Amino acid sequence: MTSVRKQKTIKQINRKVILNLLRNSGEMSISDISKKISLSKPTLMKIMNHYMKKGLVIITGKWKSTYEGGKKPNIYKFNKYGGYAVGINISASRLFAVITNLKSEIVEPE
Repeated sequence: MTSVRKQKTIKQINRKVILNLLRNSGEMSISDISKKISLSKPTLMKIMNHYMKKGLVIITGKWKSTYEGGKKPNIYKFNKYGGYAVGINISASRLFAVITNLKSEIVEPE
């Protein structure tokens, strides 16, 4: 495997790990994510920006700053409405369809 190909594979794996962590953990700061998966903060910021452009991650606010002060960190969250999945079951006598958000929750028609 070439070096470039290996880097792309590692990048894809890191992206998936972060997205799954956010999907399963709720809200987290870059610092929290960095502690859990041992990636640098600049790398995490690149990945977060990638997912925010795609609408899969959103910023929900700011954490409180530490007792030492400093900049308040952003709170990131998986956007379960960043996309939808459609399932259709067709048989001879029946048609059944369902729409879910990205957390597999059935979306009710309004």
